Amino acid sequence: MKLLSDEKLLKTYALSLKLKLDPDFIQLLLEECINRGLKTKDEDCKNEIKESNILYSIECA
Repeated sequence: MKLLSDEKLLKTYALSLKLKLDPDFIQLLLEECINRGLKTKDEDCKNEIKESNILYSIECA
């Protein structure tokens, strides 16, 4: 993860949300953004990811 520049990390995060990739992957990217002190365009994405994880768990059960 440290090999990604801040700009590429933010672009990857935004694209992963747009493509609705695996919630765990999105969470990993978001946590790295937070660790680096980067601000995402949508600060409310944390709630969206948590809700997606819950729905994903229900669908797989």
